[in-house]
Amino acid sequence: MDNKIDVHEFNAVLNEMIDENFPNTIKYIVSGGDYIKDVMLELRENDKVLRYSPYELYMKSNDYEETIDEFIEGWKVILQQ
Repeated sequence: MDNKIDVHEFNAVLNEMIDENFPNTIKYIVSGGDYIKDVMLELRENDKVLRYSPYELYMKSNDYEETIDEFIEGWKVILQQ
């Protein structure tokens, strides 16, 4: 993955990976706004919930592919608890 992708591309890849890996997970918009930095999302499956900000993930990332992989693995762990 190109390290020069913008936050919208990052979010698109993240959403694609969530959909691909977790077909039974539902994404909810908890809060939104005119800017991506205002968006807060939540993953839900069964009684498990993970709230996250795509913008914060993007801003804290040094390697976008690694950040997305870690996020996917983290949701897997939550679902297995």
